[in-house]
Amino acid sequence: MITAPAVPRWLWRLALAIVVAMPVVILVGGWRTGVAWDETYHVFRMRTFLEHGWYLLDGDLTTGNTPRPGDWVRDTYVYGPVTMALLHGLCLLVGIDHSGQVAATATAYAVRHLGVAVIGMLGVGATAALVRIVLGSWRWAVVGAAALLATPLWSGQSMFNIKDVPVATGYTLTTLGLALLSRPPSGRFAHRVGVVCVLVVGIVLAVGTRPGIWVGLVGGILVWATAMVLTRQRLLGRLVGQLVELGLGVAVAGVVLLAVYPRAFSHPVTALVEAATASSDYGNRAGVWWYLPGHLFTGMPTLLLLAVCLGTTIAATRLLPLFRGRNRTVDPTTIALAVIGAQAFGLPLIAVLKQSNLYNGLRQMLFATPAVIVLATVAIAAVVGWAQRREGLPRRVASCVLAVALVAPAVGQLRLWPYDYAWTTWVGDHFAPFHEEDYWRTSVRALAAHVPAGGFVVCSPVSDGAGHTLARGSESNEDCASDEVGPLAAYAHLRRPATALPATAFYAVITQSQQPGSNCRVVDRVTRPSRWWFTPETMSLVARCDLVLPRWSGSTDFGADGAFREISLGGLTAHHGEPGVRLPDGVARLGLGIASTNRPLPLEVVATGRPGLRANGVALPLTAVGRDTWRTTVPTEALARAGENRLLLDLRLSPTDRLLRLSTTGGPR
Repeated sequence: MITAPAVPRWLWRLALAIVVAMPVVILVGGWRTGVAWDETYHVFRMRTFLEHGWYLLDGDLTTGNTPRPGDWVRDTYVYGPVTMALLHGLCLLVGIDHSGQVAATATAYAVRHLGVAVIGMLGVGATAALVRIVLGSWRWAVVGAAALLATPLWSGQSMFNIKDVPVATGYTLTTLGLALLSRPPSGRFAHRVGVVCVLVVGIVLAVGTRPGIWVGLVGGILVWATAMVLTRQRLLGRLVGQLVELGLGVAVAGVVLLAVYPRAFSHPVTALVEAATASSDYGNRAGVWWYLPGHLFTGMPTLLLLAVCLGTTIAATRLLPLFRGRNRTVDPTTIALAVIGAQAFGLPLIAVLKQSNLYNGLRQMLFATPAVIVLATVAIAAVVGWAQRREGLPRRVASCVLAVALVAPAVGQLRLWPYDYAWTTWVGDHFAPFHEEDYWRTSVRALAAHVPAGGFVVCSPVSDGAGHTLARGSESNEDCASDEVGPLAAYAHLRRPATALPATAFYAVITQSQQPGSNCRVVDRVTRPSRWWFTPETMSLVARCDLVLPRWSGSTDFGADGAFREISLGGLTAHHGEPGVRLPDGVARLGLGIASTNRPLPLEVVATGRPGLRANGVALPLTAVGRDTWRTTVPTEALARAGENRLLLDLRLSPTDRLLRLSTTGGPR
């Protein structure tokens, strides 16, 4: 182990206070924060998993007696059900979910957040154990745990992130298992079983949530094996027992993964290869090499980042003897540092070299955070040792710097609570491309009470080139107050009563530093104190907007390509396995931007059943002109009812029928 000085009393008390307080902050924050991006989709995935055995969205499967992933699906093996299965079990235990049912209520999400927080605390414990192995002191382990909890990226994501927190914890547990294997074999059976269990839990949690992470885990194992061979631990008598424990851990983890998700892991080569390639080429778009290094300066507390750099230097000096020929000695700490370094820098370095399409700051590299915090703790111990050999001002300055390194980010994230993930450094606050306020939209729960009832709501609306906010969301055209894919539906019961909006107006819920368009006025907002100035920062807002409709081309084909979404105002759903779209509730609304209102507008509707049609509230008679084809004319007085250039069509159609096409048959467009 690295010879570390005794932990100063003041540092021990400070670290202990953070370790005691921050778990409470995370648990309570998880209970109070709202539903985030991806959570709703994973509810849908879990429902499909329970019904069909595939951890995919329902629209990803083909129709028929034996649904399978469609040819259009590119993320078949990107996600696994392990974490959601654990959280579903927790909800079953407390009576929120039922057999075969996955709830999407406010309480269900809150309970799942508590489960994620517990998994995050397990990651903190694994980090502390790694520090104990490297520095040989449980007091230093507490300092390492405090440093991780003081990191806003970790604490903020631990309140809700059902994908990245379990992967990070699983990765850290796997690294811990390898670090334990690097030590001389113990004759105690319980110790050997414990090491195998740590490896099994780590691999299952990481790979079972994001299968593509196997690349990093295998990289860590290869680094461990190489380091073992380069040291005197290549002695056969010692190495065989450790290899048996490692092999047993991997084998048991594989059996568990196969039992939990046989659809994927019954074909392990296909699953793992496609998981790795799909994860690394997300969106088929290339990123930039400087994205990850740049975000280190905005998402990682500056003093802790400096400590990481110093700790990495110290670790590198310990690793150099491995490559110096004959003077190699058995040093379990050095091997542990090599494996920790692989977790901290292996995949991030590959992402930089490949210019992977990363987004949302450091969140996708959350799995590296525990490892870099171990290195930061090594640096903190080195600074303490240096300060203890000095008197007067140098010692006091070093103590103050270390205290600020832990206290400043902890206090800074509390100012944003429970949206700690939105914390950023001074650099991030002043360079807009590096920072988004509430990317995850969890503040929408607090905003719900300020979203008036009685109007159509759009979450995360898109804008047109003229600076208008459109009544169309970036992920859905449905009313966000009832659409389970959005962040508001679980909290719609919190909305305050209000007079119903006219059909030509809607409410827009806006986050991510987006500004409302010129056709909107702000109704209310959720704010938090600024980190660096005295002005409040907006986490999310609700605005009342006048309906602006995109110019209609005069013809729209409905299908899985989604072209119809430009005119859809809710009620339509498409599936790749079917032509056209369905109206699950039997009703839908279309919004058409037309050129003029001075003469009637003829329309033609193609559908497999007879539709009902109203134009700006006026019922229209339909005449059959062929199989599945009906025609009508919108009178001039109806065109004028919604204001200039706006035509709102309300459709009625049996949920079993399909809408195929809408077009004009002449007249204005």
